[in-house]
Amino acid sequence: MFGFCRLRSGSLSGVFVVALIALLLFLGCRLAAASPREVKQLAAHVVTDINVEKGVSFVKWCDPVESTFVVKTEYRVFLYSVTGKLIWKFDGSFEMGRINFLSCSRDGKLLYFNNKFGNRLAIYSAENGLSEYEMSAPDDYEPSLELMSPDGSAFFLPATPSLISGKDVLHDKHVLLVGNKNAYWTPDFVFVQTDNKRYVRVLRASDLSQVAIVKLKLGYLEVLSAIFKKRGIYVASIYRGMPEDYVEQQINDPRVRLNSTSSSAARASGPNQGNDIRVETHTRRGSSYLESVSIFRKNIEERVDLTAIKDPIDKEAVSPDGRFIVARRQVETSRVGGPSLQIATWDDHIVVLEIER
Repeated sequence: MFGFCRLRSGSLSGVFVVALIALLLFLGCRLAAASPREVKQLAAHVVTDINVEKGVSFVKWCDPVESTFVVKTEYRVFLYSVTGKLIWKFDGSFEMGRINFLSCSRDGKLLYFNNKFGNRLAIYSAENGLSEYEMSAPDDYEPSLELMSPDGSAFFLPATPSLISGKDVLHDKHVLLVGNKNAYWTPDFVFVQTDNKRYVRVLRASDLSQVAIVKLKLGYLEVLSAIFKKRGIYVASIYRGMPEDYVEQQINDPRVRLNSTSSSAARASGPNQGNDIRVETHTRRGSSYLESVSIFRKNIEERVDLTAIKDPIDKEAVSPDGRFIVARRQVETSRVGGPSLQIATWDDHIVVLEIER
């Protein structure tokens, strides 16, 4: 009996030792795989400075090949090359009024914007010029989301568009009327709200054919805020009724997951092939102005120090290839008043910074 107990105890000790060795080997492999991120400290210098007067509210890179970017003010739109050459501009109109949302297609060949009421749509391309449409949008329509598919082949509109001027470029595109419903574009699918807020239609982005109808878990005061792809799974961002109170909810419908293609493959087929980057911005303490920008490529972080740039900058955008940063810089033009009270006036400049590598 005692011999049996000694044998049993020895066997357990051996199993424990083997398990401990396996655990140490596993942790060693994980530590080796999780190699520390290399951080490169970089600087940048101004290569282009454009005075656009006042009211810059949005800056975005458009064409990833030709390195063009678009600037939006309250009523006007400008398209520039990285050298500062003005390619095209929209000087505003009474009918368009205040410009609301603006975006470019993935290849940069198509640019669109709408007004704050959602009843006016403008589409521009170098090939066809500017086309303007009028729509009778519902009273409760909120024109704050993307209307155009990433490749520019389809539009989701609140009502039937009527051509006002220019070429009818929508004639050759997929147009789906959604009323006051929101649509959320992803590389593979577009998710469209239904009359019942807990259900979302899932359409293929390529031809707008319906794949599924999925149900979301929404409370009484909760509303859908966004849908995006995260680590290969589609995720719905739910607003819970309080400021900055959001929760993520996975969409686990197999018809969506099994039919999806990898977002990396979609990127590789476009003009940004090989330039898969992620960007983080760091602001100065107590301010919205930039201190630095971090560009991540795999296990490398390039931190670009912007503190040496004259006059603080904000509303930044990094070019798809990671070579340039375009941002707004406010430049003081005059100062009036006495020693105790002075009032300064500013102009908005758009600066292009080239990253020094």
